[in-house]
Amino acid sequence: MPGGDCAIVLRLRTDLTLPTNAPSAKPPAAVASSTSTNAPAPRSLHETLREGVLRQYPEGRILEEYEVTAGGMPGAAFDLVWLTGSGLRLHTRACYVPTPAGLFEFLLMVNPAQLKEYHGAFNSVLITFRLVPAEIGRAHV
Repeated sequence: MPGGDCAIVLRLRTDLTLPTNAPSAKPPAAVASSTSTNAPAPRSLHETLREGVLRQYPEGRILEEYEVTAGGMPGAAFDLVWLTGSGLRLHTRACYVPTPAGLFEFLLMVNPAQLKEYHGAFNSVLITFRLVPAEIGRAHV
């Protein structure tokens, strides 16, 4: 096991809701524009979630945005660095995956120098995540 500390968090976010016409997980440039000239272009999942990520980490700076998959479902990921209230610098990899059960948030929080050490463990959480059928009504990790 690598040395140091990290936190891996999985939450079902009931405070963050996506519109009923949930956007694509593709980055903004890959989202097709609407055929109607009066309708606004659809927002990507990244555009929809970016504001909430920056609100959650007001001192944060997004380094990269990319697509992610968990449980076979596409989502949006953000890598950012931020300072805690005590001045500790953290790297957070925040992944959001819309599912029929709601919006799942996967977080990896680690000292920036240790990101590579915990990257594999975090990816294991993403690739082993599964939802059971709705009639059972639970999620399994």
